[in-house]
Amino acid sequence: AHIRGLLARRRYRPMRDHRRFLIQNTIKIQRSLRHWLSTLADVKAARQARIQACIRLQCWARSMAARKLYAEKMGAYATFVKLKQVIISIQCHVRQWIARRRVKELRRLKYTSSVRLLQRQMKVFKAKAELMQQVRNEEPVQFIFHLTSGQKGSKILPFVWKLGMLPVGEDGLVINP
Repeated sequence: AHIRGLLARRRYRPMRDHRRFLIQNTIKIQRSLRHWLSTLADVKAARQARIQACIRLQCWARSMAARKLYAEKMGAYATFVKLKQVIISIQCHVRQWIARRRVKELRRLKYTSSVRLLQRQMKVFKAKAELMQQVRNEEPVQFIFHLTSGQKGSKILPFVWKLGMLPVGEDGLVINP
């Protein structure tokens, strides 16, 4: 039994040693592979960290440029709003001036004819009054005819006459009433 065991051990020893060799080499290979993978992961993490840092810098730079552009746009918009208000104010004043001028022209057109008519009538009235005054001064006695109004009165007596005398002073001139 001792020899059988020895023979069995001799027979299985190379297989056992080969298995141990494989296990040890496998462990070494696995260890080196894990080390290589961990360094690869560290390299990738460092690369990702650099990429993220670059992205953050780009984001910061873009946000600064965007803020600057926004500030410029807001400044331009504020200027635009101010200019718009100034333009609206100018337009309002110009429209008021045009409206006043138009109203003045319309009033002139509307009232010029009536004013001229009134002026003409006033001149005529003054001329008639002066003429009547001269007639009274020359002829203190007046004979006036009037047409009768109404249907019955006009059939009976179509006109009425009056004889009048203006008051005359000592010098022979008519005294104005």
